[in-house]
Amino acid sequence: MELVSVIIPTYNRSGCIGDAVKSVLRQSYENLEVIIVDDGSNDDTEAVIHSISDRRIRYYRNKENRGPAFSRNRGIELAKGEYIAFHDSDDIWKEQKLEIQLGALKKGYDLIFSRFRYMNKETGKIHPPKSIDCSEFEKTPLYFLLRSNMAGTPTIVVRRELLLRAGSFNENLYSCEDWEFIIRMAMYGRVGFVDEALVEVYSQPDGVNDIETNALRQVEAMLSIMEETKEIAANKEFLHDNLFANIFVYRWNYLDKLEQEEVIERVGRIYGMSGAFVRHYGNVLRERRRAWYLSSMMRRMYRKEEAVQAIIRNLGYRKAGHVAVYGRGVLGQMLLDLLDE
Repeated sequence: MELVSVIIPTYNRSGCIGDAVKSVLRQSYENLEVIIVDDGSNDDTEAVIHSISDRRIRYYRNKENRGPAFSRNRGIELAKGEYIAFHDSDDIWKEQKLEIQLGALKKGYDLIFSRFRYMNKETGKIHPPKSIDCSEFEKTPLYFLLRSNMAGTPTIVVRRELLLRAGSFNENLYSCEDWEFIIRMAMYGRVGFVDEALVEVYSQPDGVNDIETNALRQVEAMLSIMEETKEIAANKEFLHDNLFANIFVYRWNYLDKLEQEEVIERVGRIYGMSGAFVRHYGNVLRERRRAWYLSSMMRRMYRKEEAVQAIIRNLGYRKAGHVAVYGRGVLGQMLLDLLDE
């Protein structure tokens, strides 16, 4: 039986890490090691771990707080297993999780993830939603992964060999490092999806996923993903619509005016779009607030900007003292803004 290394980063989770670790030790697949990387906790985390008697547990402590990506990478370096599984210190695995996923990996996959179930704020909600079909995902996994952050880190099991080829977690990302990670894995290996909720996820109020306190860092991480995958997205007609919605709708009001302008400028630079187009597209998203509508809307608006640019080019050979715009819709407002620029 191949050894599985289960990596658990933790920081001040003494109240829940015990249950998280025990859910790994109860796995029906028993040939595993549990590598706990304590990211400088100042609570009783270490005492909780040492109170659990199992030779498969290995505990390490960072000298200072370095973040979950650094801690997971340290765990990868310390791991001895052929397979690497990731777990979070506040979540619970089902007893058959590893057995099911290892069986799937042996069908030729390099990485397997599964659905998970939210257990507090959105109790009972399954992610990814059942509307995402497993068979359709496996036809074009990169397409689905670019559209949505659908793989929870504690559901992932990956071959060590893929990590050696594709690299580990990006330590420069404070948030969304799991999204960037699995997109990169799909670019280098074959990713599969188990159509069963194998993990119970318990969100914490002080986690990095909290929008109100971490909006800017989350936006910066999403912009990095846009930059890294822009060539792939361009071939699939704006697969970044979900990233756009996450930035310009759900986190926009948590940024100050200067930060908003910097985001507009950076998005324009990534995609070769004008600031006016990016600004207007953001306004449309906030008005619509419906992510499934965004892809076709963005294509239509991009064609409108091309039309506006053509109008301006045609005006270039003669002086235009006054311009009248009839109809102050998206196209008319965009034309005025571009002429001002």
